[in-house]
Amino acid sequence: MSKYLLERMEERRSRAIDIAIAAKVLRVCEYHGDVVMTMGLVDESYAYRVGNAKLKAGELGDTFESPREMTDAVKAAINEHYLDYCPRCEKLLED
Repeated sequence: MSKYLLERMEERRSRAIDIAIAAKVLRVCEYHGDVVMTMGLVDESYAYRVGNAKLKAGELGDTFESPREMTDAVKAAINEHYLDYCPRCEKLLED
């Protein structure tokens, strides 16, 4: 896979996470800024609506080629971060 394709994939992943955070479906741990997790009950459809609004407003540039590509990326981001706790905080509490 070319470096360009890998960069595009990472850009889509990053934007999808940002969309889910904006929709308050995902959140960043207040102590570990690199840890992303869900906000409890997940309403993917709201994240899709937020993403579509950003897409229509041109806020996402050329990151996604279609609304479907964006919703697929948001769904993947939510699934990737489907935790209701921070694993690093959990580990600290165990020690």
